[in-house]
Amino acid sequence: VEGLVFSRFKVESLEKTGEGLKLKGKAFGEPLNLEKHPSKVEIKAVTYHLMEVKREDSRFLVRVLFDI
Repeated sequence: VEGLVFSRFKVESLEKTGEGLKLKGKAFGEPLNLEKHPSKVEIKAVTYHLMEVKREDSRFLVRVLFDI
């Protein structure tokens, strides 16, 4: 996904497995254009620390922390 920026995400399914959670979804975005998308901070990684997945009615809320 290098060279792409994402603005919208759609979760299609979330299920528990013997190994944890399995999420299936789509990410919507466009090619990175530094004139349109100026860089402020580079993200090194997404962490599992304090990760949270909740279902509210017909929506899923996901909280992740980024290592910068």
